[in-house]
Amino acid sequence: MTSSGELNKRALIVGSDLETRGRCRAALERAGFSVEAVENGIEAVIAARNCPPAVVVMDLQLSDVPGSEAIKWLRSLPSFKSTPIITLTTGIENDTALALTRTSQLHKPVSPAAFQRAIHDFFPYCVV
Repeated sequence: MTSSGELNKRALIVGSDLETRGRCRAALERAGFSVEAVENGIEAVIAARNCPPAVVVMDLQLSDVPGSEAIKWLRSLPSFKSTPIITLTTGIENDTALALTRTSQLHKPVSPAAFQRAIHDFFPYCVV
C-alpha cells in the first residue's frame, strides 16, 4: 500500500532482452501497473531504492551480475523483504534465487499466458 492507502501498482523489469521486456511490459500494463525497465542488477537496486515496486520481473542472466545476486541485493533492502519476484530463466542458471521468499520462475521464451498466470498468482485482484 502507498501512503495514500492506494495499492502500489509499480513494476520493475530487469533484463537486457528487449523482446522479453516488451512482452512483460505489455502484460503488466494491461494489468494496470506502471512499468520501469532497467538492463542490469546495479540499475535494479538503484530503481528499487528510489521507488520500491510492487513486483519485480528479473532475468537471471544479466550483463553485470547473476540475477540471483541482484535478487540478494534487493532482498537486503528493508522495504523489499517480501516483494514478489518473477524470475526469467533459460533453465541453466543456478536456482538459488528460487530459495528466496515470494519468488516465481518462468522459462524463456516467456509465453504471455504463463506470465499472466504468474502475475495473477501474486495479485489475484488484477485483471490480466
